[in-house]
Amino acid sequence: MEQSLGFAKMIERMKEELFSPSANLFALLPVSAYETAWVAMVPDPDDLTSPMFPEYLDWILCSQNNLGFWFDEQHGITNDHHELIDNKRQCNNDDLLATLACLIALKTWESNDFSHRINKGLRFLRDNMEKELMNMRKREEGGDKVGHAHFRRWFLMAELAKAKGLKVFSAQQISNEFIYEFKLNEKKLKSEEAEDIITKERLVMREIAFGNYGSTLLLQSPSVTACAYMISGDHTYKSYLQHLLTNCQHGVPPMFSMDKDFMKLCMVDHLERLGCAEHFSVEIKHVMDHLYGKWIEEESKVRKKDGHVFQIYNDSLAFRLLRMHGYQVSPRRFCWFIDDEKMLSHMKDNYAFFLGPMLSIYKASHIAFLEDQDLDKAGVFSWHILQKGLKSIKSQNQTNISYSLKKFEVEIEHELEHKWLARMDHLEHRLYIEGGGIYNFWVGKNAPYRILQNNDLLQLAIDNFMMRQSTYRKELHELQRWSKDTGLSMMGFGREKTTYCYFAMASSSCLPLYTDSRKESTKCAILITVADDFFDEKGSMHELSILTDAVQRWEGESLTSHSKVIFTALDNLVQDISRKFPKRHGHEVKKILQNSWKEIFKSWLKEAEWSRSSHYPSIDQYIENATTSIAVDMIILTACYLTNSKIDAEEFWNFNNTMITKSLMVSCRLLNDLESYEKEAKAGKPNIVLLYLKENPNDKIEDAIAFVRTILEKRKKELLQLVMSRDSAMSQMPREWKDLHLSFLKVFQMFFNSTNAFDSPNMLLNSINKAIYEPVEREMLTSQPGGLIIKQFETTKTKIQLQKEKFSKSSNKGKILSFNSNKWLDPWMKKMSHKLPSAGYFMQLNSPIYKSMLWK
Repeated sequence: MEQSLGFAKMIERMKEELFSPSANLFALLPVSAYETAWVAMVPDPDDLTSPMFPEYLDWILCSQNNLGFWFDEQHGITNDHHELIDNKRQCNNDDLLATLACLIALKTWESNDFSHRINKGLRFLRDNMEKELMNMRKREEGGDKVGHAHFRRWFLMAELAKAKGLKVFSAQQISNEFIYEFKLNEKKLKSEEAEDIITKERLVMREIAFGNYGSTLLLQSPSVTACAYMISGDHTYKSYLQHLLTNCQHGVPPMFSMDKDFMKLCMVDHLERLGCAEHFSVEIKHVMDHLYGKWIEEESKVRKKDGHVFQIYNDSLAFRLLRMHGYQVSPRRFCWFIDDEKMLSHMKDNYAFFLGPMLSIYKASHIAFLEDQDLDKAGVFSWHILQKGLKSIKSQNQTNISYSLKKFEVEIEHELEHKWLARMDHLEHRLYIEGGGIYNFWVGKNAPYRILQNNDLLQLAIDNFMMRQSTYRKELHELQRWSKDTGLSMMGFGREKTTYCYFAMASSSCLPLYTDSRKESTKCAILITVADDFFDEKGSMHELSILTDAVQRWEGESLTSHSKVIFTALDNLVQDISRKFPKRHGHEVKKILQNSWKEIFKSWLKEAEWSRSSHYPSIDQYIENATTSIAVDMIILTACYLTNSKIDAEEFWNFNNTMITKSLMVSCRLLNDLESYEKEAKAGKPNIVLLYLKENPNDKIEDAIAFVRTILEKRKKELLQLVMSRDSAMSQMPREWKDLHLSFLKVFQMFFNSTNAFDSPNMLLNSINKAIYEPVEREMLTSQPGGLIIKQFETTKTKIQLQKEKFSKSSNKGKILSFNSNKWLDPWMKKMSHKLPSAGYFMQLNSPIYKSMLWK
């Protein structure tokens, strides 16, 4: 109770910090030493001998490391990283560039007090930069776009340092062939009076602010905007920098947009990826309503394409979140470039500059509707750009690669390798949490940077995840006991999939933590699996006919053996659901449930008759029956009925008549058939792939698969549109019910993504362990470089390993828990595992209880 109260208080505090009128989301931005240095260089227009922002110069003075360097907080470096550099004498490009920028800022306002700091920083640079510069030059000469961007920016800064009077390279380094001056084209700055050759210092600033896409980052990047202001004195840039100081007194962030709505958008995305959105639903609804109003207001305006990089990112992110929340928005707002050949060529040639927007577009393409052809094209284009970017990142020296760039690489790989529909939300939350809950952002710069990270919010996410795990373990144990008590797990044939079924329900759905919906729909799935196997493998036609007839009459007194077990479990399940349902809605559903089950059993009997008589129905006949025999409508019906959503429209009480459920039934059947046609060909069962080949004997198996996939993709897009559209014919269906339809599609996509994982005895065990048993690895709770491990966690791993070895020595059964078994290492642990406190702290990483649940 005390922990639950503490959890609730933490949620209220985070609501105040994130969504109250006084909330300052900019305080969540990390400090960038590089960006801070540039703003610190800006002179006061009323006194050119003094900085306009002395607060940021003070930050530089206070933040130099004992070794002489500055680091970007955004790249996840802690004091442990200082020790790493001290021991190995190496650092990455971001450290070097941040240090060089800070030295230039100090040199700009040079005094006797700064000389010691400058000399110390220069020594650090000379000792550490040679290897990194060589790597950058090799990549640049090899045509690598990201390497070229790094190389260009570094030598622009070196030129500026030289113009300021800083000797960055030693005489020996200058003689080395891989160190050479970055050649700048002689350019002129036009004025109304005359054309004057500008100084090297101003030339470099012009290059940073306006050359090679710098202008697209004006009023987004503090460094670019500071350069532009020092060159032009434009009041717009000055106002931006003053606004920056007002909101970010703790230091200059890597990105700063005066558009607070963009920060709110990122925060909503951040909360959803952490798995915490359920606790901020009201606040998120207000944000999304506001952003939708703004979207509609701007629809009528002609949008400028000057700042296309940031704008594409912003619009594609807004589109994805708005559509996921049911708002009617068009992707044309950011897909305009797909018909612009010049722009496409420009993006291909400068792919490194567009990796952030392309990742955002690729994510948005996952939720394309049937009419969104431009979004489909943009998704394919972004896939190719991301592949090029990934190859470029991997070509870098992995030892010195920045932590943020490594995390960005991992995120791109994850997006490209795993279908969005095949990912389970619960596991996606875990992945994001274990990555440190860092919200990366990459627009037009040389490395991604994090713009949101809050340790309190991360701890909230960890606690929330582990509370769910605690509940899931308890519920799974109850279901394993139910399967055994009903006799369904003791049938002696077919598939015992209690754990698989529960894992799917728990990991995919948006259901609240405490609900009957998850458990009762899992029971339906367990019963369907056992009964389907009985019709396919075990029962004789006589037994199957008698059982089906008993279900039609809903009377099983004369049944025996397996038929008796199946009917009794079915009858009791319907009774249980019916008793629970009136408490929520006041409708009688027993007849609805019974009628649905009757249709399912009739469809199974028909499939058995076709199979055993070697009869091949037409594709239309098959689909009509097979969409019922897949039985997903029974599971979704139960899941929806036992939520807390309320609806009065009578037409929604018969799910078989709703378009959204029909689309789900067809999609699930096709997903199943695509990955089971080989098995069913051997068993003589009808399957849409096999039936297509029978009706089209001149076609190959590839043609049949392509035919089915075309139908499937159309049905999935149709389902997405029904789920995510407020103004469709299904608008009266509760949002929670729609989301459950999407969750069930994701379950089947996960089970039948590229193979039949549902029938595999071990393919999903690792995912099940991570979803239900393994505690979260708090690797990134304190930001740090990727190669470092928190000492406490290292110690914990050692303890767990020792515990594991102890178990292995005492028994030859040292292996992961068999999910068909309810055996426990210790009866006391079995009892206590369900009495542990539900708050996130219940399971410390050094606790042996966790491992006891995985060993039998």
